[in-house]
Amino acid sequence: MPTILPPARRRALLALALMASAGATGCLTKDLTTPRPSRLESEAGNAQTVAPLARTNTPLMVQVFDQFRQVLPGQTVTWRVESGGGSVSNPTTVTNSNGIAQTFYTAGGTPGLADISATVAGLGTITFTVTIASPSGS
Repeated sequence: MPTILPPARRRALLALALMASAGATGCLTKDLTTPRPSRLESEAGNAQTVAPLARTNTPLMVQVFDQFRQVLPGQTVTWRVESGGGSVSNPTTVTNSNGIAQTFYTAGGTPGLADISATVAGLGTITFTVTIASPSGS
């Protein structure tokens, strides 16, 4: 035969269950509304042409967004020259208040194409391509 609790004890258990449920719901809501990196987009700087050993006129720029499509400051972006030689001015940058991170590319000495990647952990990579032009008269 089931035990029947006195009314005061039932109310206390019900109140405890409701408080536990409200606490769990608050945690769940917080997890769903906490901004987190969700999208990486190219903002500027792709498809430039530079002379050998020259720096791009426009910085390579990416923008990071959260799951609500709001810009996300404070995110680390790693820049790397994947092919074509040369270097980036800052191999690691952090997004500003507009969610934008940038670096400049300085070409290597050999004409051709250079690919530079921008990576945010968990979001993947965007690749910028810069053409290193042949010197005039060559």
